[in-house]
Amino acid sequence: MISAQITVELFSFFTMASFLSAMNKVSRWLDSHGGESRGIHRYSPEERAGANLRRAFLSIYGLWISGCGGLTSMSSYFLGSLIYGLGYKDTMICGIFGTLLGCLVAAYCATMGPRSGLRQMCSARYLFGPYMVRVVSLITIIGFLGWSVTNSVLGGEIISQINGGHLSLSLGVTIVCLVSLVVAIFGIHYLLKFESLVGLLVIVVVFLMYIIAGPEIVKYHDTTTLPGTDSATKVGVRISFFNLAYSVTATWGGCASDYYVVLPETVSQKTIFMSTFFGTAIPTIFGAVIGMLIGNAATEYRPWSEAYSNFSLGGLLNVIFGRWNGFGKFLLVIFWLSLIANNTINNYSSALSVQLIDNFFFKYFPRWFIVVFIFIITLVCSLVGRNSFSTILSNFLPMLGYWISIYFTLLIEENVIFRSTRLAKLYRYELYGEDFASESDVTIQTTKQEETDKNSGEYTSVNSQRHGNEQFPPPLATTKCVPYYNFDVWNNTNYHTKGYASVIGFCCGVLGAVMGMNQAYYIGPIAKLVGDYAADLGTILALGFTGVSYPLVRYVELKRYGK
Repeated sequence: MISAQITVELFSFFTMASFLSAMNKVSRWLDSHGGESRGIHRYSPEERAGANLRRAFLSIYGLWISGCGGLTSMSSYFLGSLIYGLGYKDTMICGIFGTLLGCLVAAYCATMGPRSGLRQMCSARYLFGPYMVRVVSLITIIGFLGWSVTNSVLGGEIISQINGGHLSLSLGVTIVCLVSLVVAIFGIHYLLKFESLVGLLVIVVVFLMYIIAGPEIVKYHDTTTLPGTDSATKVGVRISFFNLAYSVTATWGGCASDYYVVLPETVSQKTIFMSTFFGTAIPTIFGAVIGMLIGNAATEYRPWSEAYSNFSLGGLLNVIFGRWNGFGKFLLVIFWLSLIANNTINNYSSALSVQLIDNFFFKYFPRWFIVVFIFIITLVCSLVGRNSFSTILSNFLPMLGYWISIYFTLLIEENVIFRSTRLAKLYRYELYGEDFASESDVTIQTTKQEETDKNSGEYTSVNSQRHGNEQFPPPLATTKCVPYYNFDVWNNTNYHTKGYASVIGFCCGVLGAVMGMNQAYYIGPIAKLVGDYAADLGTILALGFTGVSYPLVRYVELKRYGK
């Protein structure tokens, strides 16, 4: 009995050892071919010092063009008229201003990239602490998966329609997922090159869409919002679509800094902010306007409305591009590549967020392996929801808007109120190196991963560099301008916040979102007060509830724990 148990344990050990050895071989192969096997590790200032800024920014602009200017973003704007019933003017006003507001959120979040050398959710450890960050990483992963599912379903619809309906939707979805997997495996450098190439092609196709659809969008541009309804109902649907448009670009805030970690820390926050704002706003609006114009025309022009009713958005696009026969189908295939580009971004960033859930994933599973796992989940979910594209998109996207609004509020208040003022003196351990032994309530807990990092040089302690907390700016800040952080301790959880304040702020934000949300599965009590169809006030209330609660509890937390 005992010998059998020992045999089983030995077999399990050697099986796991063989499995890990095989993964290491693949990682080395990726490295030898210019790929990226590393995960959430910080890009040190020395690694980034010699970066070619011109080439790096051109690659990042290409990423924004392909990710924001393609079908992924555009697909949401068709819904203004087709789902919400908005007229021409209301669609344009709500869509454009909602988009610009979301771009501001993404642009601010992106500024954390060069300063820290860390991915977006990894730098969130300073905000949520080592345990709560696991929850927000999981939420971020779900968001990426949601985007990937909608992209895969839409891509499958397009391939099926291009082939005259002879290719099954399931096979089309599978093709999209497989191509996305291949690019995401090779990492940030190949990703940026791929996105740049696709971005140039996509922007040309979007421009040609204005010409292809021109006669109909000019003829049917005078639609009105929900004729026969009262003003409160119209206000409600305007707010709901505004929130949807806001969510399209704001959700980039969950990963925006991931693509700036290769830039030197000397690049100014203003440069990153403006680059991200215009990099996301221009291509998104360029595609959004034609999407809203086509959506408006589709409510009146019968061939388009029938194509949408029978074959969803993929059928509508096929009819529009079909006007130019074979060349039109060629353009639609190029447009289809934008879905691949966006899925690649999602797979790449979601794999990084998985490594934050637990040290087990960080220590044993390389990024490329997690990408494969994400691919499997995306494929299964896409096949299950392949016949419900519009429903998936219109319901999950606003939910992401709620989450990213909460995260953005916590981040900007942490940076502006606490880390940019003399309240930074409250960060006694991270920024001033105060000895933990001087506080009876503080104990040093070293995780297995941190023990490993001590040997590899990733783990940093600042207790030996104690400074008086009367100095300002903080002496241990690795960022010499506001907001002040010590990113040398990125993987030492002893210096990170306990996360109590962020948990309370997060929960208050969720409460606000629930009270104001307007979704098919639930309508909040405050949302019901606006018109016959309610209004999606979840984002506004989430911002407000989080914004009021967090500064108060964060001040108490800093005074009590010094971190």
